[in-house]
Amino acid sequence: MAYDLMHQKGVDALDPDHAPSGVALRMEYSTFCQGWLPHLSPEDGERLLKFYGLTAEYDEYQPKQTDLHHCGACGAELHTVADARNVSAKAAGTL
Repeated sequence: MAYDLMHQKGVDALDPDHAPSGVALRMEYSTFCQGWLPHLSPEDGERLLKFYGLTAEYDEYQPKQTDLHHCGACGAELHTVADARNVSAKAAGTL
């Protein structure tokens, strides 16, 4: 009902990406499932994904190799992806 109301009021038209209808709901389902998956058995996790129609959409997370640097201003440790040229304050966790 909330998504129908947002459509009626034109809120979805404000999306700068012009996502097709239904994307927001699938993102909501995905976010919900991602929060629960680490706490469920593999069998229950598969059942949850199937219930929400999200089967075969998850790949196992592969962490990226990072390089350790120190902030020139405060000395804080910064873990950056290899070959990164810039780090924003938000990415560094200072905001």
